Amino acid sequence: MGASRWEWPFELALASVGAVSGYFLMFASNREVVMVSGVVLATALFFWRLKFRLTYGAMEVVFGLLVLWDATGRARVALETAFDSGDSAFRPYVVLMETLGAIYVLIRGLENCRLGLSANGSKAEATKSRP
Repeated sequence: MGASRWEWPFELALASVGAVSGYFLMFASNREVVMVSGVVLATALFFWRLKFRLTYGAMEVVFGLLVLWDATGRARVALETAFDSGDSAFRPYVVLMETLGAIYVLIRGLENCRLGLSANGSKAEATKSRP
């Protein structure tokens, strides 16, 4: 009974827990449910990262790009609105925080991809060197 026999149930359980908690995180109106869902999703993603670092890093890069895209679009619209209406709705520090947060997530994602690639490479080398 090797470790690979138990990998697919583990993957399925993590994906299921992640999907259900992600659903509640997006659609729940109760603050406590959102908090618990966030913690459960974070825990599932943590274990996913331990096992599948390259995939996790790729998801992180995609998420960082989406957040960066959203922040830059929101900044442009807010800036145009502030100038058109004379309103002080444009808050540059919020845009700066969102942009820097997205850049941080991108850096972490790239680092996780690098670590995932090096771990996969070392596993392949270890498999090749066995007699």
